[in-house]
Amino acid sequence: MSASPPNRSHLADAVLPRRESDAARPRAPTAVFVLAVTLSACSILYELLIAQTMAMLAANTVVWYSMVIGAFLGAMGLGAWWSRRLGRRGPWPTLVRIELALTALGAAVVPLVHLGHLGYARCTLTGQAGLAIASFYGGAALLVIAIGVLTGAELPLLMRIAREDRADRGVENVVLGLDYFGSLVGAVLFPLVLLPALPLSAIGFGVALVNLVSAAVVSTFVVAGRRARWLSRLVIAGLAVTLVAGFLHLGRIEQYLLKRYYYYDQLAGGFGVLAPRDDLPDVLRSSSPYQKIDLVRRVETDFSVGLMPAYSDKLARHPGFPVDQVLFLNGDYQTDTRYEEVYHEWFAHVPIVANGRPPRDVLLLGGGDGFLLRELVKYDAIESITHVDIDPTLIELAKTNDVLHRANRDAFRDPRLDSLVTDGYRFVRESERTFDAIYIDFPVAADYDLAKLYSREFFHFVRRRIAPGGFAVFDSTGTSHLTTPNEDGERWISPANDWSIYYHTLRRAGFPTIVPYLTTLELDNQEAREAVLSQIEIEGEVAALEAIDDPAEREAERRRMLSDVVDRLIYSHVISLEQGFVLLAPEEREFSTEWTDLGVDLHLLDAERFALAFDVEFPKPSAVDPAQVNSIMRPTFPTLPWWRPRLPF
Repeated sequence: MSASPPNRSHLADAVLPRRESDAARPRAPTAVFVLAVTLSACSILYELLIAQTMAMLAANTVVWYSMVIGAFLGAMGLGAWWSRRLGRRGPWPTLVRIELALTALGAAVVPLVHLGHLGYARCTLTGQAGLAIASFYGGAALLVIAIGVLTGAELPLLMRIAREDRADRGVENVVLGLDYFGSLVGAVLFPLVLLPALPLSAIGFGVALVNLVSAAVVSTFVVAGRRARWLSRLVIAGLAVTLVAGFLHLGRIEQYLLKRYYYYDQLAGGFGVLAPRDDLPDVLRSSSPYQKIDLVRRVETDFSVGLMPAYSDKLARHPGFPVDQVLFLNGDYQTDTRYEEVYHEWFAHVPIVANGRPPRDVLLLGGGDGFLLRELVKYDAIESITHVDIDPTLIELAKTNDVLHRANRDAFRDPRLDSLVTDGYRFVRESERTFDAIYIDFPVAADYDLAKLYSREFFHFVRRRIAPGGFAVFDSTGTSHLTTPNEDGERWISPANDWSIYYHTLRRAGFPTIVPYLTTLELDNQEAREAVLSQIEIEGEVAALEAIDDPAEREAERRRMLSDVVDRLIYSHVISLEQGFVLLAPEEREFSTEWTDLGVDLHLLDAERFALAFDVEFPKPSAVDPAQVNSIMRPTFPTLPWWRPRLPF
């Protein structure tokens, strides 16, 4: 172990000089203790920052928090082992270099992970998803290991400094204990203070700034040697300017990263993919303690824009309706205003038609965007609607944002509405009220936190809240995975379908009546065929067409040649809009599959499409399979591949 530099060897002596009367009594290195708490807090914050960034870009929060924290701790062990070879010129200068490296890497970690995800997204466009997944996770792993090794070297250096300052082995235990305490401070600050209030990139800049200040203080008061001090100060000044510029342009940085995520398919190739795109619309982001809420304007449309009016008269009757606005929660697609009526009309009205009459008292869990609420307030027979949502930020956005409040037609202003900001699970567990209808509009169970909202325990409490003769309904994402139609147009559930998990979970929760249905649109829509034919062309001139002189015969032949293409395009569009739902009753009963016009304003749903909703047969085993039951104690959701990064579209 090398000797400490003479004179200004200890930060504690520089900051808290000893009195002559204390000379005979060694004093604790107070400043080293402060550094132990501070740097440990920074370490855990980097750990959580990387884990949260990965969870945002790859879903499966529990998986990525576990893997990142595990890899980070392992890398810290490597850093502690590596620290034996460090500090030959003194531990203080080594600590300064480590803090400067952490400053540069920590400030860049969020943008670097985002750019790695951009590489994955771009590769999926060229069919190289396997290589892209490996490179994305490989790059993220290198970042975790690099920061982990650097932070792992800090504690041994601080313990060495403390031991040299005071010949008492007990002081090392104090430093170790304070290091743990600093981890507690950082772990509490991240979810309760930093994450709800700041973008992830801002958190990274802030933590890096703490590392930089620590390096500046140590370099100023401790490091001996004019050349070393000036070199450190030069690097510190450069990093400080970079961080200040980052804070000043935080909004532009956030928009830059958001546009890489949502508009990855609109970016140029090569290095042009990194160029700023001020021509792309900004993403409206709102943050709450529960989620990141993004409203994105779709800039590229396809043939479905002209095809949709063949099914829905929404835009014909409401030409000012805000279209091509897409709502995302935590990066996951929620709804597109151009097509949202397919989802919300089936969700709201199919259960009421099947039940035979409108309910009087309704409970709506989730649905903070107000779209489903818009459909429910159309019924004069409904006397009260209790709306429960955990996120007041989303509700306020739905009330005040120009796009959302026009799309939901100010449904939150309905006098029959009682809106409660609380957890839906807690409400159905603790409430004593019963309702004629319960609508459950929750996000997809993409992680274990959301999986509890589709659990046996949750549905047990839902069943207790349904009044006799009432019903419950929820959107069952994953039950729309079906086989392609055979020659007779028949389809069956595919192996990737989640129906078995829903069914066995609901049976275990005590529901005897479980009826699945789908937002199925007809394929033999002549107006839709005409709309598609008018938008597509045969690439190049086909000799067979050029040889036909009569214009009518030429057009007829062109249509015949395009018929298969049109069929595939219509099918792909209809399938892309197909969503599964499950209708429930707390007693053994039959729901009607006969259409009844209940006299409300609809744009899309009619008798034919109502019948198609029940056209697919879902198996209903008599015995419950415990392995298929989704429970809080043993979740079987999510079923999404944990290793596949998410894409917005």
